[in-house]
Amino acid sequence: MLAGRAKLKASMHDYPAARVRRKLGGRMTEFQAMHLVLLPLLNALVYLHGRGIVHRDIKPENLLFTPEWQLKLCDFGVSICLHEERAVTKAGSQEYMAPEVNVCPLKRGPEDNKDNQQLAYTPAVDVWSLGALMYELLVGFTPFPGGPPAHPTVGDPAQPLKFPASVSAPARACIQSCLQLHPGDRPTVHELLRHEWVVTSLAEAAAADEAGLLD
Repeated sequence: MLAGRAKLKASMHDYPAARVRRKLGGRMTEFQAMHLVLLPLLNALVYLHGRGIVHRDIKPENLLFTPEWQLKLCDFGVSICLHEERAVTKAGSQEYMAPEVNVCPLKRGPEDNKDNQQLAYTPAVDVWSLGALMYELLVGFTPFPGGPPAHPTVGDPAQPLKFPASVSAPARACIQSCLQLHPGDRPTVHELLRHEWVVTSLAEAAAADEAGLLD
């Protein structure tokens, strides 16, 4: 739901987010990316992660909008419930795949590598995908088109990303935090809801709504 009851009017059927982004000119503004995608997606992930479910394939093609511009997260074909089994399989789409997922083997049998705790990964892989998605929405292309960097050891620094001048410092910091190489260094989805970029954007939307600028 758009913060502050912001209304973005459109007459359309459900489209993949990639197509919607093209209709908006190839990239989204920070306001559009925040209120159309990031906030509803964070709320969806709070729900899923709270139940031990990891989506594992967050990307534009798996985001749909209703005619009222409500976001729908779809395609749970490779999702996994960590309450039922350990996540140790390479799954998802390369450009949005976290480093710790990329090093896992492909699944050939139902019990492959399930006892290998060193391969196990966490909901932090969805946070990485979210960071890659937000970078793409604001910049126009994915941060790692050839796939994620090599899986690091604890303390390996993340390589700084390049942003156009149009991307604000809070947005850069939020995206960079999601794309930390080590999963333990990434924020949780709950923490992202308290990030400066999110909080500031919500306050600005509320102020604009009160002033009647979003009607």
